[in-house]
Amino acid sequence: MDLLAEVIQTTAETQSTHEQQVEQNEREIKVLREQKEGLEKQEKIRAEHYKQATDGANKAEQIYYKALRDIPTGFKAL
Repeated sequence: MDLLAEVIQTTAETQSTHEQQVEQNEREIKVLREQKEGLEKQEKIRAEHYKQATDGANKAEQIYYKALRDIPTGFKAL
């Protein structure tokens, strides 16, 4: 009978330990998911800023080359 009680006690202790570990893992998963969401938001913001900067640079380059083409040369400059 003592052996059965010992098995039950060990099982209960092990179950408690496993339940605590599961709870800890769930908390860690929640934190990691929140961090992932934050990183994804930051990535979207960075991508948008990059796109805006690239578009601005391309537009400035187009304006610059148009201005160069509009400079009178040859007989037009006289």
